Amino acid sequence: MLVCGLLSSCAPSATEPGIAADTAGPLSRAQAESLVEEPLADLATSVSERADEYAQLSEDGAATVQRTEAGCEYVSTVYHSTLPVDGEGWGALADAVRPQMEAWAMDTGALDREERATGAGLRGTNPHNGAALSVQTWNDHLGVDLDGPTEGLEMAVRVPLAQSECD
Repeated sequence: MLVCGLLSSCAPSATEPGIAADTAGPLSRAQAESLVEEPLADLATSVSERADEYAQLSEDGAATVQRTEAGCEYVSTVYHSTLPVDGEGWGALADAVRPQMEAWAMDTGALDREERATGAGLRGTNPHNGAALSVQTWNDHLGVDLDGPTEGLEMAVRVPLAQSECD
């Protein structure tokens, strides 16, 4: 029993969202913010601690509402890292984001695919409300096009919003 307790205390944790992860969408902006923002901030900290040689994520853009072809969506606070990521790094990042994706009721099947290291990144979507986490390559800080290894990451969550939120 003691060993089990010790193991679970070392296991990566997740922050429960402010609303039930299985809340049906489309969501209001307030619901989307409650679902995403606190857990995402905690995830950025957790990833930076657990995969520190591949990511030191910092806040780099406030949450917004953007128009889409289907209506509009909530785009969370954006987090960036400028550290290089290799194939091993993508595995470490996948392990670091998995618990939070599960807390958000997102599919985690893409975390184990090899193509994540070739630009597909880490992605998952909640089937109930469409919230989608994306951890992908980000090289904008370099100022030049890069043909080779990733030199940075971008992490954000997008959530489809109710039509009334688009006005």
